[in-house]
Amino acid sequence: MSSIKSFDNKHAARAHLIISLINNRLLEVDIDEDISIARGCCSDLYLAFDNDLPMLNVDKWNLDYFYSQIGRVELVFSKERLQHILEVRKYLREQGVPELQYISTRNHVTDADLEEKKFYNEPETIKPKLKQPLASRRISDSSTRKYK
Repeated sequence: MSSIKSFDNKHAARAHLIISLINNRLLEVDIDEDISIARGCCSDLYLAFDNDLPMLNVDKWNLDYFYSQIGRVELVFSKERLQHILEVRKYLREQGVPELQYISTRNHVTDADLEEKKFYNEPETIKPKLKQPLASRRISDSSTRKYK
């Protein structure tokens, strides 16, 4: 859900929408809501379409193409270009492109989850140490005093 209520001017609205396109914490509905708010605040939000037709062959859509379209919309902020970028973003998310995958804003990770994750990502020589309780792995004050 968007926290934006209004925009001061069309430049602020455009900048916010461009940043929203690459924000992995926003769903399409969030961006659509921001677009609606921006359109309500700025009647001159969009520029005329530059007639540089976007690539319609989805087989050629990739992350580089997505970012090139972001660059285009920064130059010519047209409704058609913005809609195309939203389509490309949605397609690439569905294809599992890691850089565009949704990141939840809710933090459900516990300390136990972090310990488990550390355990499986560490080399074999470190794993036995990670099985020890966290308190026993901390550096004591007496061992750090000699470095002060």
